[in-house]
Amino acid sequence: MQSGSWSVSPSLENYSLDSNNGERSMTIEVKFAKSFEKRPEMFLSVAQLDASSKTNVRYTIEAISVKRDGFTLLVKTWSDSKIYSISGSWIAFVQ
Repeated sequence: MQSGSWSVSPSLENYSLDSNNGERSMTIEVKFAKSFEKRPEMFLSVAQLDASSKTNVRYTIEAISVKRDGFTLLVKTWSDSKIYSISGSWIAFVQ
């Protein structure tokens, strides 16, 4: 089992979750400290969210392209939601 934390905010290049309307997304590449023997299962959590109080808060987080040596974290929002920052944790494990 391995674990870590993730965060997206305006400090990242091409950050767009806090502007415009419609679907917007950010990805983060995560590399495991040590490769797993087989593709791991993923558990994701959100620990912090800073969003506009003037619109509905809409977001999803998803582990995509999960491989033995890492994964891509996808964070999405849509419509008129404005997310100023969002962060959390991940756990990768093999059953």
